[in-house]
Amino acid sequence: MYAMQASGPEPGGPKTGGAQLRELLLAGLVDRLPAAIYAAESGADGQWIYASPQIQEILGFAAEDLISDPGLWARQLHPDDRDWVLRSEAMLDGNGRCQVEYRMIRRDGQVIWVLDDALLDEVEQGAIQHGLLYDITARKRTELLLAEHADIVERVARGDELEATLIELATATEMVSGTARCVIEVRAGAGLGRSILSCSGGELGAADLNRFGPASHQAEFAAPNGDPLGRVSLHYPDLAVAHDLDGDLAGWAASLASVAVLRAAEHARVTLSMSLLEATLDATADGILVIDAGGRILGHNQKFLDMWRIEPAVLASGQDAQLRASVLDQLVDPAEFTRQADRLMATPAECSHDEIEFLDGRFFERYSQPQRIEGVSVGRVWSFRDMTLHRQLEQELRVQAFTDPLTPLANRTYFIQQVTAALASSRRREDSMAVLLLDLDDFKTVNDSLGHVAGDALLIAVAERLQTCVAEGDVAARLGGDEFVVLLRQLSGADDAVYSAERVLAALSAPLVVEGQTLTIRASIGIALPSADEDAGDLLRNADLAMYTAKRDGGGRCHCYAPAMHVEAMARLALKADLEHAIEHDELIVHYQPVLDLRSFQIVSMEALVRWQHPERGVISPEEFVALAEESRLIDRLGSVVLRQACNQLAQWRRSIPAHRELTVSVNVSPRQLSDPSLISEVQRALWVAGLPASALVLEITESSLATPMVDVVTVLNQLKSLGVALALDDFGVGYSSLGQLVNFPLDMVKVDKSFVDRLTGELRGAALLRAVLQVAEALSLETTIEGIEDERQLQQVRALGCSRAQGYLLSRPLDVQAASDLLAGRTSPARAVGGRHSIMQG
Repeated sequence: MYAMQASGPEPGGPKTGGAQLRELLLAGLVDRLPAAIYAAESGADGQWIYASPQIQEILGFAAEDLISDPGLWARQLHPDDRDWVLRSEAMLDGNGRCQVEYRMIRRDGQVIWVLDDALLDEVEQGAIQHGLLYDITARKRTELLLAEHADIVERVARGDELEATLIELATATEMVSGTARCVIEVRAGAGLGRSILSCSGGELGAADLNRFGPASHQAEFAAPNGDPLGRVSLHYPDLAVAHDLDGDLAGWAASLASVAVLRAAEHARVTLSMSLLEATLDATADGILVIDAGGRILGHNQKFLDMWRIEPAVLASGQDAQLRASVLDQLVDPAEFTRQADRLMATPAECSHDEIEFLDGRFFERYSQPQRIEGVSVGRVWSFRDMTLHRQLEQELRVQAFTDPLTPLANRTYFIQQVTAALASSRRREDSMAVLLLDLDDFKTVNDSLGHVAGDALLIAVAERLQTCVAEGDVAARLGGDEFVVLLRQLSGADDAVYSAERVLAALSAPLVVEGQTLTIRASIGIALPSADEDAGDLLRNADLAMYTAKRDGGGRCHCYAPAMHVEAMARLALKADLEHAIEHDELIVHYQPVLDLRSFQIVSMEALVRWQHPERGVISPEEFVALAEESRLIDRLGSVVLRQACNQLAQWRRSIPAHRELTVSVNVSPRQLSDPSLISEVQRALWVAGLPASALVLEITESSLATPMVDVVTVLNQLKSLGVALALDDFGVGYSSLGQLVNFPLDMVKVDKSFVDRLTGELRGAALLRAVLQVAEALSLETTIEGIEDERQLQQVRALGCSRAQGYLLSRPLDVQAASDLLAGRTSPARAVGGRHSIMQG
C-alpha cells in the first residue's frame, strides 16, 4: 500500500509486465472503492503518508492537504467526539484492528458520520495506522431518525406538554443534522389559542428569530383539511453549507410537529368541551332533574327549581314522590301528569316527549330519557323547557305570515291565496273581479334623498290611505318595496275597476308631511281583469304591464291591461338585446352641446350626450334607451363607452384647434356607476388612453346620486376629486336636496335645472329664487351653469342675475362630431349677435 505513494519506477530496475499489471489493477480497485484508503502515523499530529482520492469526496480536503498538514485530521474531528476518538486510537495494540464510528466536520462546515476501519502495524518507521474511511452519514441519520421518531411519538401518545415536545423535537432534529439549528413555529390559528416559537434551547420570542439568520430549509405543516399549522426551519452557522439531506429532515420534523400540534389542539378542544358542558348545565334554559331507579333525587339545576317554583324544604326529603305531589296543584291535568310519570318509571328504557299545561297559562315541554351505565338503565333524566313565549310567538307568526312586516296590509302570500279563491268564485258565479297594482312614482328619489326612515313612513301613510278606499270583502296588500295591490270582488265590469283606481289616486294625491318635508304622492296603477284560464300569477303580471304603461305615459294615472302591452313588453326585451349589441359593437355615438361663458360668449366646455341610431327603428330617444339601460343594468357599460369617446374626442380638439387648448368636456355619471368599484380605474384609463390631464374632465352627477344608499358617496367623490377631475351637480332643483347640503360634498360646479329658467317668465319670485341659488353657490365657491336657455329674454335675465355660464337650444343644440368640430374651428359662423357679443346658434 505504501508503494502507491511513489509515482516512478521502484529502485532496482524497471518493473516486469506482471508487476505493472498488478499495480494497474490495484489502482483501479482503489478508485472504485466506496471508501477512502489512508495511511498515517498514529497520534493527533501524526504525519499522513497516503490518502486515496475518495478522501476529498468525504471530507472536502484533498490528500495533499492532509499530507502537508499533519494535524488537520484531528482538528476536523467533531468537538464532542475528538477526545474519545484520539483515546481509542492511542489504545490500539500493535497489529490490531479497530472499527469506530464518529463525527467529523467537512471543509464546508457540514457535520458527517464516518466509519473508520483501521489497522495498526509496526514497521521500521514506527507505528503506522492504515485502513478504510467510509461516509456513513445517510445510515447514521436513518438510525438517529428511527430512534428519535419513536421517542417523539411516545411523548405525543403520553400527552406531554406541547412546548416540551416541540423543544425535544427541535433538539432531535439538530442532533440528526449535526449542523443546523432548528426552529419550530406554530401559528396562532392552529387551535391552541396562541402561537408558539421553539428551538432546542427553549421557547423563543419573535425578536429572537433575528439571531438565527435566514433559513436554508423550510417545511410547512398543515391540518388534514389543509389549514396551515406552522413550519419548521433549519438555520446554519456562518460559512456552513446546508446538507442536501436536511430538506427531508425538515419534512420529517414538520410531520411530527403536525401530529403533536393536532394532538394538543384536540386535547384543548376536549378540555374546553368539558368546561362548556359543566357551564352549560348551569346556564341552560331548561330545567334538569335526575332521579335513580328507586325514585331518589340525584341532581337538578337551579333552573328546574325556578321553573317549578319549588321550595327548598320539598327537596330536603330527596324523594321524587314528594316533589311531584308538591306541584300537582299548578297543572291543568294533574292526573295525566302523574300517570305519564308512573308509566315511564315502570319502563326504564323508554324515551318520552310531551307537553304540560299550567293553570296560569304557561306551557312546558317535558323530555325524559333513561340514564345508562354500560348499557343498563339506572335512573331517568327529566328535562323541562318553558314554551310559553314560543306558543305566543307561534300565534303571532300565524298572523305575521299573512301580514306585511311594515304596513298594516296583507302580504303577497295572503293576496295570492285570496286572488286564487276569488277567481274560482268568479267563474262559478259568473261575476267580475279585478286586480289593481299600484306603484309610487319617483319613490326612489324620496328614499334616497330623505332616507329609508322617511321612505318607510311614506309607505305606511300610503297603506293607511289605501285602506280607506277598500270596500268590505276586498283585499289591499303590499307586494314589496313601493308596490301595492288591491283585489276588487263582485264588479259589474271594467268601468267599476277604473272608478276604484281613480278613487285610490285621488286619496293619495293629498299632500303628506314626511320628515319635515311636504310631499305630493303620485302613483301609477295597472288594472287587470281575468280572462279564461288565467291564474293569480297571470293577473299580477298583466296588472304589472298595465302599471308600467301608465308610468311611461307620465305617471299619476291608471291603465287597463290590453294584450298589446304584452307585445310591447316583448319589444322592450328585444330593444334591450339590441342595446346590449350596440354597446358591444360600438354603435352608440356621442353628440356635444356647447357650454358658453356669458361674459365672453366663448365656448368653454362641451357636454357629451349619447345618441343611438337603431338599424331598424332609426334614432331612439335617449330618454327611452338610457332609462332601459338603468333598468337592465347596462348603464355602467354605456357610461364607459361615452366616457372613452368623449375623452378621445376632446384630446383631438385640443391638439388640432389651438384656440381650444383649455376646452373641457362634461360626462354624466349615473347613480349605479357611482356604486361600481371599477369607476375610479375606468376614469384613469380613459384619461390615460386619450392623453388628457384630469382637469380637462368634468363628471356630472345628479342629486339622487348624493343619497345613493349602496355606497359611501363622499368617499367615492373624494377619490375622483383626488384624480384631479372636476365634479358638477347636474339638474339641481329637481330633487329634495338644498344648496346648504352641498358643503358636505367635494363639488366644483352646480348646473341649475331648466325649471328655474322657466320660472323667470313673468314671475318675480322665480328671479328671486334663482338669485338666491347663485348667491349661495358663490358663497360656496361653486361655478354655476344655467341649463335650458331657449329664448333671448331668458338669456338676458340670467346674465343680469350674474350667472357665468349657460347652455341651451338658443345657444346651440347638441351637435354631432363634425358639426361640433366645425363650430370650434370657426368654420361655422355665429348666427347672430346678442347684446354686442356673439351668441352661438345652431339651426
